[in-house]
Amino acid sequence: MLFVKRWKMCQPLAVCAMFVLSMTMWAVTKAAPSTWSVGQKIIVQIVDLPVYAQANENSSVITRLPQQTVLELIYGPEQVEGETWWYVKNGYGWIQEKHNRNPSFIAFTPQQLDTLIQAATRMIKENPQDANAYFKRALAYFNQQRYDEALADLTHAIEIEPDKMQFYMLRGKVYLDSEDYTHAIGDLGVVVSSPLSDATHWNRLGIAYDKLGKSQNAIDSYLQGIELAPDWGLIYSNLGNMYDNDFAMREHYYQKAIQVAPYEENGYYNLAQDYRKSGYMQAALPLYSRVLELNPNNADAYLNRGVVYSQLGQRDLARQDYLRVIDLQPDNALAYCNLGIDTYNDGDIFSAQDYFEQSIQMNPNLYCAYYNMGIIYYELYQVDEAIASYTKSIETNPDYYPAIYNRGRVYYDQYDFERAIEDFTQALRVNPYFTRALVWRGNAYDQLGETDKAIADYDKTLTIDPTEYFAYYNRAIAYVHLGEDDKARADYEQTIALNPMYANAYWGLAGIYEREGDLAQALENYKRYLSLSTNPDPVVKYLIEQIEKKLGTPTA
Repeated sequence: MLFVKRWKMCQPLAVCAMFVLSMTMWAVTKAAPSTWSVGQKIIVQIVDLPVYAQANENSSVITRLPQQTVLELIYGPEQVEGETWWYVKNGYGWIQEKHNRNPSFIAFTPQQLDTLIQAATRMIKENPQDANAYFKRALAYFNQQRYDEALADLTHAIEIEPDKMQFYMLRGKVYLDSEDYTHAIGDLGVVVSSPLSDATHWNRLGIAYDKLGKSQNAIDSYLQGIELAPDWGLIYSNLGNMYDNDFAMREHYYQKAIQVAPYEENGYYNLAQDYRKSGYMQAALPLYSRVLELNPNNADAYLNRGVVYSQLGQRDLARQDYLRVIDLQPDNALAYCNLGIDTYNDGDIFSAQDYFEQSIQMNPNLYCAYYNMGIIYYELYQVDEAIASYTKSIETNPDYYPAIYNRGRVYYDQYDFERAIEDFTQALRVNPYFTRALVWRGNAYDQLGETDKAIADYDKTLTIDPTEYFAYYNRAIAYVHLGEDDKARADYEQTIALNPMYANAYWGLAGIYEREGDLAQALENYKRYLSLSTNPDPVVKYLIEQIEKKLGTPTA
């Protein structure tokens, strides 16, 4: 029986997801040339700068940003009714280039934060009870990702002025970004319970709940945010992400995000991820391409579009995408792993091995690279190395049952049936419906003479999947071992009904006919085996010759 290769294509997880209602988009046109450009970082100059759901003053205000907030321009400019608008990261909404005729922001430089910290520190020395000075310094620390220092200052500010919501807003955001979700929920809960509640803080509260596995709380938070800003795309995305087991609902929300915010990449990306994972490669492909039109530096989109190209057999285009990932992220182990898979499929096993080794050097915990190395080693007849690679894959991801199963197959081929049974059993603990592990455990039991256990595994396989011809074939062999040729014949015939090209079933059936003395039927099935087998066993030619002699039929 042939060893079944089960390659793992390495792929990152979906990011966030989105929602779908029918809304009218505000009419926007490309603005005249601006002194600003996508990718630039800016620093807010306006006190409480409003952030809008759409590039229009009549759309929902999703939050207000304090002066000195650092942002990144990620889409635009758009011109609406004479005003120039930009879509910004760290807010995921629209801001005006000018607010009340004053510039909303200036170019950001890292030195500005150091200057702000120095100024705030002087103010605190002059007046240790200046809560706003602590807040300003905390904001600068936050923009530098110095979260502990930011939290310390915000806590001081809240001790001095415990009713000022702006302090809780920022501290909640710092907790969220530093992955302290419990404390984030505490501060964000204070904000959304206040008169300053807005969609952004409901959205952040939903994210925190989601991270703690509190799905219903997250859904409720996102819905509250949607009530405040039904025209904001991002919050639909995160709401959609809650529906892990409902493809239709996720698709609905992702498409809503695209409809509400066609300039924002997340909706396209998440819908593409869903289509790819569901096997709809042709549907996923243009969505990844749209993501890359919006953000040419999105390495995840290149990586996953490469996976789609690979699945569609367009390995040259896949390779281009993986190489682009490496240009953007030279240490991206997944890109090297996927390059290895495509290179292997092109027939270059040694170059594939090099790619897998590079991916492991970059990420020693990349279980799928060890798994693929196991396949390479076994193909090169390096059994010990194959077992070691599968073992490493299992150590780095104990729930990755294909590695457990393949290691079991190696043990089986080395006649170590007890260890093979242990691995097949472990694979089934992770995935009780993994029928190939059931069949091969049955084979191992049969090899040990425990044929009743073998038949029980084949029976269970066929309960799960009545079309699994391989289970019928192996159960037929077990029945032969028990001397029950009638049951064996029925299973061989069912194997052929399900897969008429499976040569070994004809060989087994021929043996039964020969034992019964029906030499004509035996001869016919032996010849059928020879016509289908890509590597026929020489003994079958001998058996044919012997039958033809008995029948007086000349040997061809």
